[in-house]
Amino acid sequence: MPRDEDAPEDDGLDGTGAADLGPGWDPWEEDDLAPVTWPRLGTIPPALASTSRRQGGTLPAGLLDVTLPWTTYAGLDHQAAILGRIGPVTPDQARQLAYSAENDAAAQWRIIITDQNGHALRVTRLRRRARGTRGDRHGAPATGPPGTGPPGTTSDDRLHILRAASPPSGAGLTGRVTLIISQDTVSCWQRAGPSRAGPRSGGLAAAALKTAVRALQRAQDQAQADKAAGGCAHTGASQAYRPPPRLREQVIARDLTCRNPVCGQPAWRADLDHTYPWDQGGRTCSCNLGGACRRDHQLKQHPRWKLEQTRPGWFQWMAPSGRTYQSGPSSYMR
Repeated sequence: MPRDEDAPEDDGLDGTGAADLGPGWDPWEEDDLAPVTWPRLGTIPPALASTSRRQGGTLPAGLLDVTLPWTTYAGLDHQAAILGRIGPVTPDQARQLAYSAENDAAAQWRIIITDQNGHALRVTRLRRRARGTRGDRHGAPATGPPGTGPPGTTSDDRLHILRAASPPSGAGLTGRVTLIISQDTVSCWQRAGPSRAGPRSGGLAAAALKTAVRALQRAQDQAQADKAAGGCAHTGASQAYRPPPRLREQVIARDLTCRNPVCGQPAWRADLDHTYPWDQGGRTCSCNLGGACRRDHQLKQHPRWKLEQTRPGWFQWMAPSGRTYQSGPSSYMR
């Protein structure tokens, strides 16, 4: 949330001295100190270049996985972000990581569209051209120091120079950047136009919004199909046991963690469990899949425990005692 610059209303705790605050007052508890400025991350070294690709031709994994609201990335807001395996980071640090990833052709850009409650509606990816004489097809501005490249070069030229000097594709600086874009943000941008994209309106920020518009339209079409079917229309279902990548990412983004209400294991490292067993006719569909860590996956198979997915993303556990516990879709920062 943006920091409120207005002074809060008097709540009776703003005394003028120790005598007004009682004998338990500690002068070290005063909060009128200068605001703390978090340091930047410093120079981010490129990932260690690999001279050979993995078996099968896949690229080596990147080093970082940062998730941040699109408004923070575009410079319109100052919400915190999440750095995978580490935790929350400041907006400035998140932007520095994301801007560095713009120059990495191996970095993956993922977009999660959320509704007014912060629940994931759709997951898509921003496709980028690795290299070219005209730079990134979305016109991402160069993030290097001023003066990079010969005098008179444009942003696209500097971007091309930075990429030409960077490690080979696959030595990813950032494994994945995930931008959280709310449905309201997409609607506002459609009404206001490119100026709504903020200080980085000519780069990936605007391209992400254009991609989000298409993804949101698909999500709305899906919602209409579900409504007409009186439930899940199974338009994204698969005939296979293992969910395809799009369905897998959709369920992981929706659940975010193991669906046991008291478990916090990330869904990306958990099993995608068929709530109603696949070998008994259960569908490989978002309405019948949910993240479950290995322990809770086995717990769900215990004959005295029961698990139901009452509607897509909403789970109800019943313990042997008869008590029920519910968990719903995770909410994202917006």
